[in-house]
Amino acid sequence: MTFAFTPEQEAMRRTVRDFAAKEMAPHVDEWEAEAIFPRPLFAKMGELGLAGMLCPEEYGGSNLDRVTVAIVGEEIGRVFRSASFIFVHNMVLSYVVTHGTEEQKQRWAVPMARGEKLGAFALTEPSAGSDAAAITTRAVREGDYYVIDGDKRFISNADSADVISVAAKTDPTQGARGVSIIVVERGTPGYSVPKIEHKMAMHASHACDVVFEGCRVPRANLLAGEGDGFKVLMGALDGGRINVAATAIGGAQGAFDAALRYAKERVQFGRPIAEFQAIQFRDRGGPPAHLLRRGDDGPGTAGDPPGGDGQALRHRHGHARDGRCRASLRRLRLHPGVQGRAVHARGQAGADRRGHEPDPAHYHRPRATEGIACIDG
Repeated sequence: MTFAFTPEQEAMRRTVRDFAAKEMAPHVDEWEAEAIFPRPLFAKMGELGLAGMLCPEEYGGSNLDRVTVAIVGEEIGRVFRSASFIFVHNMVLSYVVTHGTEEQKQRWAVPMARGEKLGAFALTEPSAGSDAAAITTRAVREGDYYVIDGDKRFISNADSADVISVAAKTDPTQGARGVSIIVVERGTPGYSVPKIEHKMAMHASHACDVVFEGCRVPRANLLAGEGDGFKVLMGALDGGRINVAATAIGGAQGAFDAALRYAKERVQFGRPIAEFQAIQFRDRGGPPAHLLRRGDDGPGTAGDPPGGDGQALRHRHGHARDGRCRASLRRLRLHPGVQGRAVHARGQAGADRRGHEPDPAHYHRPRATEGIACIDG
């Protein structure tokens, strides 16, 4: 089977690439250095239709297919990986549209699709990550309200979000069948963000601790039914894995592009270092886009995740993420005297002399940065 992008998909690629070059690239260094969450960028993404990619047009969305959404992720990842917050937002929006009542869709989905309200996804806890059924956050029914108590960790942009979907146990005796999804809106008493993690990379996308202390929300904020939260989460996460893989591919492509430009521009011994054989060996594999653009249409590749092969999705996600780590690290070693943005002349000169390895006195620098290349987000 031949797998090719449609003209509409290629048009979207060009649109998002131009948008990223104009609205993201000039500001990335500042946003990352100052750990600024770019809320105005989110509004502009809403104007472009990226805040409602999987949302039906009747609620203000773009109703894109999964392949087109992956293309958007690849182009965003090339320039500004922190902007992958848009996919967390879209994931929340998608299950509001799929499982919400008409009143909930009008209240949350419509402004979210326009880029007026930002969504966040509160699942992970200090003692529960991949094991979503092990969460301990409680939501106790009191009349027409739920009272939520518990702690969440590594919640993307919870300090800026307007609509926070919270996974909580409404019946702790039922395991996974006791998990429910309840929406908490910004400013609700009992909801607080006491800490923002200091990460190795993606500083403009904040990973937050969230605390719920006697947080009272109306029962009308329950999505789907009580005990249906685990199924909702698993479907949403399968789709999220496609987006993580796509942005990882974009990040690796961006690293390749930057390294290629550098190798052509940096001149040593009278010629660009790209002409040295050892440098050519290092990039003999070329860009890693093949990790996503496969010639088959197997489970989890181009179709919608619901009803698909979750294991295949996880494999594709892990393959792309690990490939990005390896590709980014190889490109990083073309800048052996660079730690962050600071150039260390001695390390660079040593690498130029040998053409393949950094000066031993500086060898620890790229190794210390290896974790940055592999940040998953």
